[in-house]
Amino acid sequence: MCRRGNCDGDEFSPVDETPPDSSLLALTRSRRTRSLTSSKVCIALLYGVAQYYYVHRCDSSRSLTTQGNVMQIRFVSLFCSTFLAFSISACGSGGSDGSVSPAPATSAEGLWNGTTNTGRSVAGLVLNDGTYWFLYSLVGNPNVIAGLVQGNGSSQTGSFTSSNTRDFNLEGLGILDATLAGSYVMKQELSGTVTYALGGQTTVNTTYDADYDLIPDVNFVVGTYTGSTATDGGTEIVTVTLSSPSSITGASASGCNFTGSFSPRTRGNVYDVSVTFAGGVCSNGTSTVTGVAFFDAATKRLYSAALNSTRTNGFIYLGTKTSLPVPVPVLVALDFSGTFGGGGTATGSFTYDKTALALATDVRGLAPNVTYPLTSWTFTVTGGAILPSSTFMNGVPGHSAEFCVGTCVFSAAPVIELSFLNDAGLLLHLTFDLLAPTPFANPPADLSEWGGMQQSLYRIPCPVCVPVAIFNDGSLTATSPK
Repeated sequence: MCRRGNCDGDEFSPVDETPPDSSLLALTRSRRTRSLTSSKVCIALLYGVAQYYYVHRCDSSRSLTTQGNVMQIRFVSLFCSTFLAFSISACGSGGSDGSVSPAPATSAEGLWNGTTNTGRSVAGLVLNDGTYWFLYSLVGNPNVIAGLVQGNGSSQTGSFTSSNTRDFNLEGLGILDATLAGSYVMKQELSGTVTYALGGQTTVNTTYDADYDLIPDVNFVVGTYTGSTATDGGTEIVTVTLSSPSSITGASASGCNFTGSFSPRTRGNVYDVSVTFAGGVCSNGTSTVTGVAFFDAATKRLYSAALNSTRTNGFIYLGTKTSLPVPVPVLVALDFSGTFGGGGTATGSFTYDKTALALATDVRGLAPNVTYPLTSWTFTVTGGAILPSSTFMNGVPGHSAEFCVGTCVFSAAPVIELSFLNDAGLLLHLTFDLLAPTPFANPPADLSEWGGMQQSLYRIPCPVCVPVAIFNDGSLTATSPK
């Protein structure tokens, strides 16, 4: 794999594989649905960046045969590192149906797709700050990405211009400096001419895609992704985790670690992101980078690309979501103490996750009720004159528990019932008034949602059922989870 200061190797050939939904022809067709088109646009855009970086070696000299010149381009870190600072766009399949603040009347902002005068298909994005990323295909072949045009532009009264355009060409021409001049009708059409510094022009005509107006949804992108970076030495596996509300963490197989954050832009189905590298084997050292990325919810793929401030260094990551973030339990721990007839006592504690989902509904033919899991429990019962002493504890064979909320007993009012069974065949039933406002959505949030103790029992299971001891009193107190 490519490491810092060690990036010699043969030049890559252009990548001719077509990823799912990368066809630019599909992007220029009429939308069957807003989310379908947006997914294709996003996939095509970022896959174009991926191909660009894949076909350029880490330290290469590139002959511009059609321009009669040679450009020296250093790509030491394009694939030697892992993730990148990026914007995450749900692109229809990952955005909600609301709308963000509209683009101003003097802006070319939006998602655009169309064609060039040379028979190429084009798809791209102009952000509200003027930054643009436009992908183009091979001539006459919309299924193969041929390059990316990127830069910063200015919108003014229907004109869009840029003096720092760069064409990242995949057909052997390298990075070409250019300028861009065009015109637009807001949220309808955008056209322009790219004029290259070494000679030659290309004209582009595109139409607006309203999927840009969707609100980005972080819930679609949070998760863990596994993917790879490509270098002249091969590929390297990278794992990236996006966590709500805004953090990014990850590492490459070679040990390059990074952290970052992301936040929604004020307009557009896009996020701003910043990532900082930890040095060591990271080709970007300890620098902080920014860039763009897109998420295809249908395929659960994350496509990411970034450039440094001089647009001479950066990298690409393509990963597939492998899991959702593991939820962190929010534990509630309560202690119990009570007495029952015959001089008996019961003390113990139990813990549950207040964010847990229901295990079952309408148990024992009673309705409505739900049961939730207990994460731990331990009770000691001194039987007194009526029943033997006993213990109830999780993790012991033959011991079980049920945490029921609702109509769990034959009672007019809903209750909370804790039922414990041990290997000696003894049952401990503790019943409390239910004060939780949403008992069927989640367990009681804390002690305040547990009411006073109702009729509770310590007995032998039915059908024998006796002897039975009825509790005289009992109370709960909050404690710290262990």
